[in-house]
Amino acid sequence: MNIIRVDQVKSMDAANISEATQLLFDTLIGGQAQSDDKPGVRRLKRAIRTVYRSFPELGKATVPDADVSVARRELDLNLAVVRDDTVLELNQAFNFQVDNPAKTRSHIDAWTLKIDKLRQEGGKLKYNDSSLEIGKDHLSVTAVALDPVTTTQRKNYALFKDFYHDLNVTLISSSRVEEHAESLNRRLGA
Repeated sequence: MNIIRVDQVKSMDAANISEATQLLFDTLIGGQAQSDDKPGVRRLKRAIRTVYRSFPELGKATVPDADVSVARRELDLNLAVVRDDTVLELNQAFNFQVDNPAKTRSHIDAWTLKIDKLRQEGGKLKYNDSSLEIGKDHLSVTAVALDPVTTTQRKNYALFKDFYHDLNVTLISSSRVEEHAESLNRRLGA
């Protein structure tokens, strides 16, 4: 129809280009939304961003959809907390309430290997048309998880907890996001 409509910039969470295309089709054209593990993660990511932005100091320091590269690979993140050219926290959400344990395990393995590489070599955060080096020392990485409900999900969660303990990643339940954000906001305000 020779019409172009430009809306405000919006973000989306997709693991790959196929999923992104499907999400765009479902949003712009219509259709059945896919009902795998992603809706729970999307809701959790939005909830984390909303809570972080509700605190004055933390809201100013929050960078949504943080684009971090680690050894020429992209690290999937929900957000970063940045102040005075220092990355204070990298944050990612995980959903353990899924029916495909192999997919969850694969995602855990890939993400933890990238975090391990980040801890060894550092990385680069790109935002607002600039980039910021992420030092490997004193970096806080937080994983927020929707708690598991089945035995299989609990096995993956236990494995996840072991990896994160080894990598010095803070693992918090989705029910404790506000408490964590409040603590961060106090630290930023000090």
